[in-house]
Amino acid sequence: MEARKLRKMIYTPLRRIPIGEAVQRADGTYALRIKKPNRDEFDEISMDHLVAAVIKGTAQEKANRQGATTE
Repeated sequence: MEARKLRKMIYTPLRRIPIGEAVQRADGTYALRIKKPNRDEFDEISMDHLVAAVIKGTAQEKANRQGATTE
């Protein structure tokens, strides 16, 4: 059985830049399916992993900015 039950492309709110396809996996979890440009390769990122990556990246950027101002 196909893992994707829901198919809806997700776009940025202002400029409508395509981000990926909203999917629901066979286990019921939600993910964002992303296609590699110019290739027929796809990957999925779960919502919990995406949120954690955004938070971690923001925290690292904030730490880098603070470190640059104290040196």
